[in-house]
Amino acid sequence: MYMYEKLTQTGSHWPSTYRLNKYAHNSTKLSSLLTAHITTVTGHFKGRLYCWDVVNEAVLDNPEKGKYLKQNIWYPEVPNYIDLAFRTAHAGDGSVQLFYNDYNCEMINGKSDAIYAMLKTMLANGVPVHGMGIQAHLTVGGGHDDDDLETVETPERTKLLSTVSNWTSVEANIKRFIDLGLEVHITELDVKINSDSDENLQKQADVYRNMLKACLKHAPKCRSFETWGFVDKYSWLSKNWPDYFDAQFKPKPCFYAVADELNKTVATLN
Repeated sequence: MYMYEKLTQTGSHWPSTYRLNKYAHNSTKLSSLLTAHITTVTGHFKGRLYCWDVVNEAVLDNPEKGKYLKQNIWYPEVPNYIDLAFRTAHAGDGSVQLFYNDYNCEMINGKSDAIYAMLKTMLANGVPVHGMGIQAHLTVGGGHDDDDLETVETPERTKLLSTVSNWTSVEANIKRFIDLGLEVHITELDVKINSDSDENLQKQADVYRNMLKACLKHAPKCRSFETWGFVDKYSWLSKNWPDYFDAQFKPKPCFYAVADELNKTVATLN
């Protein structure tokens, strides 16, 4: 079974953060709770899964030299919590692939540099990490504001997403993680637009196609291409038309763009 679920969330995403707060300054207790949680979950599914997203969204959006981890329920109280999470997951099920997952790291930038350096160090220290999950919550234009929006919007990032040089950067970024010996997955792709005009829908389709092409270029080491939903109506970005199907469940240009690219790839294999 393929299961891409998060073992260790950060910040308010953790479902029982309000319960954990009473241990906020007790590193021993927090380490014990983290270990117990991961051991329980990996043990329950042992031998049935392909991969786990072990740690999710731990790196700052704008990291500085020597400071790259977000402060959360685990950090800095448990300074080695990422290594601990991966080692515990591996002990719970040594057959499953273990991933780090984050957003705003599609291109080579400050954040992806910090993640790359972190994973390189982990590997050098013998931490069992096997893959990098690139969320790919992307945008064409500004879009409406959403309370739950994780993507950091900057004019530079929006502009780069429309240029060929950006996709060169995306491809190079995927390659450097693969060169570390890691598998890469596109884990949460969606593309927000500020209106569902024909022009924007075509730009959206181009982004979907280019992200798939960047992954396929490095197949089979870029092994998975996943979207964060498939119908606009039920998306976390429902105001921004981000998915394959519109509110009436009709396929959009991005659906046909991805299908076309996959068909081209299949044709080259026959």
